[in-house]
Amino acid sequence: MGRRNKRSPAEDLVDLIALMPWWAGCALALVSYLWLHGVATQGGASTTQIGTMVTHTVFTALAAVGQFLVPLLCLMGA
Repeated sequence: MGRRNKRSPAEDLVDLIALMPWWAGCALALVSYLWLHGVATQGGASTTQIGTMVTHTVFTALAAVGQFLVPLLCLMGA
């Protein structure tokens, strides 16, 4: 029985970007940064429902990290 090659989603993303032309990877890095930066810096949730506030906080935190991580992976692939 052979060993399975365990790969992370980050490695898959870099491989996918590497299939594109280099300028497309750079453009995707810029677009992903601008979009995730907009999500990360938007105002707080203006609701009294706890579920909506928690969801908004989680998405904002993920976008705050992703605004640097996703463009870096795109540039690695480019």
